[in-house]
Order: sequence, then C-alpha cells, then structure tokens
Amino acid sequence: MPGFLARRRSHRAPWGAAAALAWVGGGCGGDVGTVEVAWVVAGRDGEPIFPSGDLAPSAYDDTCDLPGYGPGMAEVTYALRLSLQICDPGCGDCSDSACHVVPEAELPCDGVRYTDPDVPASERPYLFRLRARIETETGSCVPSAGCVVVPGPISRKVRPGRVTDLQVVEILLDVEGGARPGSPASRLDLVACGCA
Repeated sequence: MPGFLARRRSHRAPWGAAAALAWVGGGCGGDVGTVEVAWVVAGRDGEPIFPSGDLAPSAYDDTCDLPGYGPGMAEVTYALRLSLQICDPGCGDCSDSACHVVPEAELPCDGVRYTDPDVPASERPYLFRLRARIETETGSCVPSAGCVVVPGPISRKVRPGRVTDLQVVEILLDVEGGARPGSPASRLDLVACGCA
C-alpha cells in the first residue's frame, strides 16, 4: 500500500473514534432521556380489541370510534383516550399537575406507541401513570374502575441520553374482545361506566 494512503488513514481513524465516543458517551443526551410506552387494548376475556392483525382479525383498527350503549340501550360510538403522566414522587400525588415532570401527554387513539425524547433525567425514579378517558359526542369522562382497567403506576429512572422503555401495557375494557365488531357483546355499557 502506498505511504500516502497509510498516512491518510491514520489521520482519519482517531477523528472517527473521537466522534463515535462523543456520540456514545452522551453527546446527544445532555440532561434528558427518552421515554417510550406501547399499549394493547383487550376485552375482559383477554381477546385483543386493538391493535388488529392476523392474530386478531375481529379487532378494531383504532380506539377512536368504538361501539357502546348509552341510556335506554341506544347505540353510540365513543373514543377511548389514554394519557401518560410522568410525576416526581417526592412532590406529591400525580393528580397535582405541579408534580408532573413534563406536561401530561395525550396518546394517539390510532397508535400503539408513544415516545417523548425530552424527559428530564433523574437520579430518583419517576412514577409513570396511564389514565383512561371516554369521549362521546356529548362530552368526556373518566370511566369507573371496572369499566376500563389500566395498570397501576410504574416506577422507573430516566437516565440522560438513554431510552426508558415502559414496555407494553395492557388496557382492559369490560366487553368481550373476541366478539364480532359491532355485535352486542362488543359494545361497552357507557351508563355503567358513568359516562352517559
């Protein structure tokens, strides 16, 4: 190999290694980390409602337009909305927005994953709490506990420049998940949920 090629490579290698070390060592992270959460929605029988796919052909394409019953068993549609709160447990209860590390995030009703790349890093674990809300044409409400079941708070540290994955959480609706979409067994009783 000619000498000028060897010299040229020797000059590039240290610069490339230094750039790689700066990138891996947190040059991109600073004082924030990334938080990710994914979710599935299932019926009380454990059968999937959302997302749909080859293993769940009777499931829905989103949770923006689900079937339910209103007063007098009238058929209505509703949206199941989820939000994520990230709270400092040293501050107090997650219900106090002053204790939220970042603003409460509305999760998409047509998605299955949410990512926040700008969560302040912490030496102490944060509490991550999912909340469910039902929206209809007439308004929005927090459903009763037996109507929509969300997991309890998750405790995790957020490290600078790293991803904190909350894994996949399961949300349960008080319906038969394996029922044919639109059938009576697939409809949520919004009156019993306190939302009609």
